[in-house]
Amino acid sequence: MGTSAYYRHTVRVRCNFIIDILGGKEFFKGKTLLDLGANQGDFANFFSKLGADVTCHDIKPKNLAIVKAKYPQFKQVECDLNKTFPEGQWDIVLHMRILQHLADPAQAIRNMAAKNSYFIVESRVLDTNDPDLFIDQEYETKDYDMHSNTKRQVGAAYYESVFDECGLSWKRHDDPRLNSGRRRYDWKVKETKEFHAFKSRFWWVWRDS
Repeated sequence: MGTSAYYRHTVRVRCNFIIDILGGKEFFKGKTLLDLGANQGDFANFFSKLGADVTCHDIKPKNLAIVKAKYPQFKQVECDLNKTFPEGQWDIVLHMRILQHLADPAQAIRNMAAKNSYFIVESRVLDTNDPDLFIDQEYETKDYDMHSNTKRQVGAAYYESVFDECGLSWKRHDDPRLNSGRRRYDWKVKETKEFHAFKSRFWWVWRDS
């Protein structure tokens, strides 16, 4: 991950969309930004070039080692989001495709919202509008076992109910401009209650001051 043309394209598409919904490149100048599950730091690097002061989080030391080699100027933090949230406070938190890997995504949202106010959230979701439905799955590979042995798959309405519980405002963007390759964000719910690797949802979430 981080080297293919497809991956670079998906990063660029989503970053440009974030710029559009937040009002332009100037929004990020001087802002502190936390990139959760930063992988190799490509999202963080994009916004660093716009003037953001970025911190990269990951649970995998090997990923943070790559970030350090590629972007030695970036701050780093390692923790398990199933258990805690990085210490500190940031102007913007990127929570991109991490919730889908966690055993308790609702608690992870609560932890995120406790001290921070502005979030970009993206996750693959179940095909359902049921806010109470969840399916716990065991990991089939060891690659993500550092998070937990299980992951909880939920629909978009599940996340939105947690946003509401936390007193957050939110706007979901089912926008075709986010589509890239097989990834789709503007799909229609058919209540299959199934999980599809290429069906995602995307939110701008904030706490009103």
